[in-house]
Amino acid sequence: YTAGHCDKRIQNAVQLGSNQMSMVVYGGAQHSFDNARAVDAAWTQADVDAKAKADAFVMQRLESYFK
Repeated sequence: YTAGHCDKRIQNAVQLGSNQMSMVVYGGAQHSFDNARAVDAAWTQADVDAKAKADAFVMQRLESYFK
């Protein structure tokens, strides 16, 4: 999927009454970058970097909910 496709899905969910949502796009990363463990035939450096950034972002958000 493209970021535009995902953005439309978020907008539709919000219109249907879902909780507030947002999306972060990591430039150059593939759709399933969260499976990237190392640069190899399947994953690029952008994928590996995006995974690290996304993991850190999620942990930061979770921390804010449990304070």
